Amino acid sequence: MEVWRKLTPLAQAYRRSRRSTSKRIPFQSRGFALSFIHRQVDQKISREWTQTGPTTYERAIDHLETYYLFMADRGSGQPRQNWYTTAAIKIKTEREDFSKDIKNVWTALRYEHPNYSAFVQNDRWIYNVADEQELGSWLQETFHIHDVEESARQLYPFKTNPSQRAVLHVLPRTQEIVLQAPHTHVDGIGMVTFFNQMMQLLVAPPARPNFGKEGSHLVPPISKTAEIPEYTISQKVAWDAALVKFRSQFPTVSLRPDNAGALPAKYTKLQWLTFTAEETARIAAKSKELGFSVTAAAQAALSHATRVHSQVRNKTHSTLAIFDAREHINPNLHPPHKLVGPHVFAMPVVIPVTSFVETARQTKKVFIDCKKDDLVRAVSPLFSSDLIATLSAPRPPQMRISGQLQLTSLGILDKHLNTVYRSSEQKSGGRTQLEVQDLWLAPDMLTPDITADVWTFRGQLHIQLAYNGAFYHDESVAFLLRLIQKQFAQGLSLDLETDIKVPGDESFLKTQKEVASLAGHA
Repeated sequence: MEVWRKLTPLAQAYRRSRRSTSKRIPFQSRGFALSFIHRQVDQKISREWTQTGPTTYERAIDHLETYYLFMADRGSGQPRQNWYTTAAIKIKTEREDFSKDIKNVWTALRYEHPNYSAFVQNDRWIYNVADEQELGSWLQETFHIHDVEESARQLYPFKTNPSQRAVLHVLPRTQEIVLQAPHTHVDGIGMVTFFNQMMQLLVAPPARPNFGKEGSHLVPPISKTAEIPEYTISQKVAWDAALVKFRSQFPTVSLRPDNAGALPAKYTKLQWLTFTAEETARIAAKSKELGFSVTAAAQAALSHATRVHSQVRNKTHSTLAIFDAREHINPNLHPPHKLVGPHVFAMPVVIPVTSFVETARQTKKVFIDCKKDDLVRAVSPLFSSDLIATLSAPRPPQMRISGQLQLTSLGILDKHLNTVYRSSEQKSGGRTQLEVQDLWLAPDMLTPDITADVWTFRGQLHIQLAYNGAFYHDESVAFLLRLIQKQFAQGLSLDLETDIKVPGDESFLKTQKEVASLAGHA
């Protein structure tokens, strides 16, 4: 257990390797017998995008991208990339050719956001300027139409192999649009920001871009956009203390997989809760009254539900506090609509698990402490290197295989995506109005961990669990969701009657079936 209580020699070697041009440090994923090799990038390659040929731009990967590449290799199964990220929206619009319109917008947005069409090779990013040949092969690789009656959640995680670049799936019958990409390319807020621009162009059709100069729109990584400073001595001390505390709490509140040794992993599955607007308003009001946020309430619900689900009595929950880094980025240098890539800070934290209300209050305090003295921004590179080392260390023989229920709170997504889009130029070719009726996000999970994505849209709070069917029975995850709902209700003293939903339960599918039935009887 000593490996969890102090900085491992592997972590120290990894840090040294980040400052050296010759070190190559092997890593073995804890519990999964996979390997990750840190390849030191030639220091001549900048983290700023640089034109290296007539039609080629390149840059080095940064610390966050290194972490995501490491995590992508953990686990095994389909579609063979852990944390491959998906976001989907359901819209309502009347137009002659739904798929063609979206294809035109997808093409136009390549010019505005070329990062989505770049790829990582040998620890460096590469972007090829889009001539006609490149555009043709890119569209063939990244644009897919599914002319079926099923919903996007029913098709998820899509049986195609993941691309090295962002991919768009179009479901014309349900009018859903699905964006998928490696986590090196995206985060949740970034994908929703991208959808916002897509909706704007769907009601105001763009002219075909003059490709060839889109390299000027390439956005550098978070280490540059957030201007991450060198950490101070006090910040380093605070980081080391947080990491030691995080490691020393094992065993912590964690999940017990139904099939702990099940490999290879199967497909990722989804179950979720959608609270009504009235229930959501009461949850927000009661949380505020008690002195914490809905995010803190969600963490308390997850921590307590996990204890009951796993039948453990641990009094602490070691987890990761995840923050949107965009508030640290100068909008004059990098406008918010350009930040469609990953902009995330994270800290290992330990949350005391006592009563629901006190757990939520302690969560709020822990999250605030992470941001004091600019800590979470300054130590972001240490997070990546030390977490890779921690996850690469051999698991102590006496430690059982477990899963973590990790909260990702996206906040109120109406701040980033409108519900209605209207064209101001309908007389000159603009489309009629468009309504966004629903959205969801999920990462592919190839390990025993479960992610709990939490967001509010159109006034409704959503809690969605993404899990791998090899490790958990559907009934077990449904029980976990019921426990989360029960913790919310009891902890906040509210009457909450939301039903658990699975793919196929979407309300718009029911509406479509009713319309089809009426048409059949006409």
